[in-house]
Amino acid sequence: MGYGFVVLVIVAAYTANLATLMSDRNRMELAVSSMDDLDSSAGRAPSTCISPDFYEHLSPAISRRYPGLRYEVTRTPVQTLATGLRCDAYLTYNRPLEMANSETCWLHTIGQAVFGSEAGWVSRLGSGCVSLPINAAMLELKWNGEMDELYSRYMGRPPFCTVPSTAERRRLVA
Repeated sequence: MGYGFVVLVIVAAYTANLATLMSDRNRMELAVSSMDDLDSSAGRAPSTCISPDFYEHLSPAISRRYPGLRYEVTRTPVQTLATGLRCDAYLTYNRPLEMANSETCWLHTIGQAVFGSEAGWVSRLGSGCVSLPINAAMLELKWNGEMDELYSRYMGRPPFCTVPSTAERRRLVA
C-alpha cells in the first residue's frame, strides 16, 4: 500500500504543477487585488523583495494598503528571490524581462499591484523549479519499468463490464 500512495502523491503533484505551468503561461498578466494572493497556499503572509527606489516613494502607501505585508528592501532582488529563503515575490516599478536564473528556474510577471495612483509589477519564480524534478522522477520510474509494476500491483486492472444479453436481462428482471 505504501508504494501505491507514493505513486499517487507523485502523480498528483505532477498534475498540479502541469496545470499551474499551463495556467501561468496562458495568463501572464493578472490584476493582483491583494498581496496576500501571492502565496495563499503557504498559509502565511508572503514576504516580498522591494527595490530601493520603489520603497522610497511608496512605503507609506504600501504600509497603509497592505499592513500585514512582510517586505525586504534589497538591491539584488533577483538573486534574493531565486534563493526562496527571504522573498516570495519581487515588486518594482519596471516590469522585469522574463529572464533565466538558472537552467531550471525563471522569473515571470504575474500581475500589477496598485498603490493609489502608482502601480508596481509583481514577479515570482516560474513553476519549472518544481515541475522539472518531478518530470525527471516520473521518467525514471517509467524507464525502469517500476511505474508499470507499481500500477499493476497496487491499482489492479480496471473492472471489465459486459452488456447482458436480452435473455439474461429478462431472467434478472423476473
